[in-house]
Amino acid sequence: MSFNFYLPGLRDSCRTLMTVAAIGLSALALADDVETARNVVARSDEVRFPRDGFQVVINIESTVPDEPMERKYRILSKGNENTIVQTLEPATDRGQAMLMRGRDLWVFMPNISQPVRLSLAQRLTGQVANGDLARANFSGDYEPKILRTETIDGEKMYVLELTAVDRGVTYAKVLYWVRQSNNWPHRAEFYSLLDRLLKVT
Repeated sequence: MSFNFYLPGLRDSCRTLMTVAAIGLSALALADDVETARNVVARSDEVRFPRDGFQVVINIESTVPDEPMERKYRILSKGNENTIVQTLEPATDRGQAMLMRGRDLWVFMPNISQPVRLSLAQRLTGQVANGDLARANFSGDYEPKILRTETIDGEKMYVLELTAVDRGVTYAKVLYWVRQSNNWPHRAEFYSLLDRLLKVT
């Protein structure tokens, strides 16, 4: 002899519990992805701008027809929050210096008694913005999201989308390729507010 029991609402309750569990698991996976993305960007920032103080000389060759010249800058940095950019060439601009503290950027010029505040997105020369030299804090300026993974030349890469936290940063969006093995940056595409590709590095 067999007995069949029917409890009204039991099936619906089970479905509801399964749905809630699935949503909970999805939320946990999303949180893990967000945390992974932030860690990857923070570690790649340390590769690009080491925490210890350093200096580097950068040469920029402009290929813009109305600005065919070479420029040289010395960058002295302490992490990615405090930077001095000194103009070395051309000789006519020698003595100019940009000082960045946090996101505040100022330019000092020998013939002007007061410093002038600048925008990070303002063009310095050619396709190079002030923020390209003075600030490279992706982890502080952008909210990262992992879009996918790719394999390039045998190396596994994270492909991240970095969205600006506000309009005060240099670029509205960055697509960023980072090696999974050591968090070394591989490629970056920089976009405007209108989603126009501005440059690739």
